[in-house]
Amino acid sequence: MKEFPTGKNLDSVIKRVAFDALVTGAEGIIVDIIDETPIKTGTLRRSQTVTPHRARLTVSISANTPYAHALHEGSPPHDIAPDKAKALAFKVGGEVIYRKRVHHPGTKGNPWMRRTVEKKLSTVGKYVTGQVTNSLPEGLR
Repeated sequence: MKEFPTGKNLDSVIKRVAFDALVTGAEGIIVDIIDETPIKTGTLRRSQTVTPHRARLTVSISANTPYAHALHEGSPPHDIAPDKAKALAFKVGGEVIYRKRVHHPGTKGNPWMRRTVEKKLSTVGKYVTGQVTNSLPEGLR
């Protein structure tokens, strides 16, 4: 039986190519994530990034705003109270109303990131596999 050929740098070539392909795939996914992001001011869309972690051979896609997690996952019912003032003020029908505390009923999540990643994951997997397959001759040198 013929032994499987191994090159001195096969492992490092495969890891490098797979990681680079994963980063490229994540950068492609984030374009679609941004298109699916709920928009009010555009801050949330602009805060989304791809962060490569070469030592762990992983990438992270995240949004860096204080409200991103609550919007994505939803929030349970909770009370809202002022931090520094004595009361909360808000307009209802043109009239300003003051309250020491209000009860927020919670919100349903809108998991736009998860939906998009799940939709595109197979495509990225095929891309990474193809890139690794194409790099085998280089690794076998």
